[in-house]
Amino acid sequence: MAKTTSIQFIRNCSPYNEGDKAGFDQAIADKYVKRGMANYVTTAIARAPVVKFQKPETVVEPAPAAPAEVEVDSVKAEPPKPAAKKKKKKARTRKRAE
Repeated sequence: MAKTTSIQFIRNCSPYNEGDKAGFDQAIADKYVKRGMANYVTTAIARAPVVKFQKPETVVEPAPAAPAEVEVDSVKAEPPKPAAKKKKKKARTRKRAE
């Protein structure tokens, strides 16, 4: 059994679509790559260093200071206006032709 070579298609080539990966014999894979239809897929595994998770330190921030009270002498707050009532729509009926 011959060793297969993995390629990824960069153009649509029936029955394969752009982005599909497939494995072929080396000669067939070379034809697709030379025609510009695919690229070789590398199967190398990148090894990253393992980093142990460290819980972030909790920082307690002081509560914000209360705002200074402002005295208002001549301005009186008006009470909020009540919400406007929605009008109900009357049902439309057809007049029968007699």
